Amino acid sequence: MVEGVDREISLHRFPMTLDPSHHSAHGKVAWDKLDYDTRQLIDAGSCNRSVWEEKILATRKSWCDQGYFTGHEVRAVALWNLRNGEATAALLPPLQSRFAEIIVDEAQDCSAADLAILQLLHGAGLPLVLVGDPDQAIYAWRGAEPPRRSGPSRPACPPPRTV
Repeated sequence: MVEGVDREISLHRFPMTLDPSHHSAHGKVAWDKLDYDTRQLIDAGSCNRSVWEEKILATRKSWCDQGYFTGHEVRAVALWNLRNGEATAALLPPLQSRFAEIIVDEAQDCSAADLAILQLLHGAGLPLVLVGDPDQAIYAWRGAEPPRRSGPSRPACPPPRTV
């Protein structure tokens, strides 16, 4: 719960955003992504958004200090470490020895922070394979037409051999 304001609201109701262009990659509340009920609770109170943001960030920090991390914090820590020369020197050798390449499926769903992390890893010499569909044409609910074959028809695999 976010405490220290005129009402308590669960921390999970506050989506976060991360600006990877800043070196420190600090997060902030994504106010435009609040659900209707949370927006109503905040607007009915006496505290402004800057007070809420301060308390939200303090609550998240408190949870991190106790060892609880969300994907948001992990991205911020990854960006910081990959931008810090000493940390990068310690992180990259184990990554490079363990992974021959990094494959990202559904790459169109990557956030700006995800892409910044991938760019730093790639810049450090880790090969990347990104698989994505920027138009998401596979979803009929978006009015997409089904894919059409553009070449001669042939089996996907050669026929099995009999011996």
